[in-house]
Amino acid sequence: MFNLFLIYLLSQLLSDFVFQPEHLVEKKQSIDTKESLPALTIHASIFFVISLAGLMLVKGGVTPSLVLWTLTLAISHFAIDLLKVICLKKYKLGELSNQNKKNNQWYNTNLLIFLINQFLHITLVVIVSMAYYGKLHLLENIVPLGQFLNTFYPLISQQTFDETEKILMSLCLLIFATTFSNNFIKQSLSSMKFKLSENQEEVKIGRYIGSVERLLTVAAVLAGAYQALAALYASKTAIRFNQTKDRPEFGEYFILGTSISALFGILAGYALKLIWLYR
Repeated sequence: MFNLFLIYLLSQLLSDFVFQPEHLVEKKQSIDTKESLPALTIHASIFFVISLAGLMLVKGGVTPSLVLWTLTLAISHFAIDLLKVICLKKYKLGELSNQNKKNNQWYNTNLLIFLINQFLHITLVVIVSMAYYGKLHLLENIVPLGQFLNTFYPLISQQTFDETEKILMSLCLLIFATTFSNNFIKQSLSSMKFKLSENQEEVKIGRYIGSVERLLTVAAVLAGAYQALAALYASKTAIRFNQTKDRPEFGEYFILGTSISALFGILAGYALKLIWLYR
């Protein structure tokens, strides 16, 4: 059951954060349904194809039942993203119609919708994986939460991972540390970002640099070279010193963005170390 969950989770992360170009995102969020619906369909189809490819690669083939469950998950993926687009359109149109609305309210709402969207996707991945193996009865006693956790704790504590599962988890964590965290940081700092830079090329380069920075952080954590982390972030701060000195608002943006970025890299690094060294 766990490797099926990991395949679907990796497919979710790949389709949402790796194989989703900016122009597809823009079309998905278009007010014109003639643009948004085809874009949502393409996005769900990408998830479906990646999932099938992953299942064939890991499991050596797929059964009709597994194809049907994967199709069900792809359709639910479409529905959840459609709900997200409707919510974004609602708040975006509300912002345009109300000139006195604060920008921060829109961006905070955007971040909340992003997090809820990802939570719903992952929840459905869990449900479909459990349903395929006939384990949905484990969710019957989810309330009270204490009883539910007592049921699951023995299963988790006794879980061991084979090499394939470790590789799948590692790929998920690398996406978490790079493209997922890029999107999270973008949503988190959007209310400040629009004041600081209108150059889209500069923004994209900044995201690439951030991804490399977090990969270096992961590598330093895995190697136990914590002094390298101090050198990495000290050099980054030194490079940006003049900008932060001349523009206090940029200093706040820089410190917050760097802190979130470092947190993602450190968490991913420790998780990878836990997977490969202790499991």
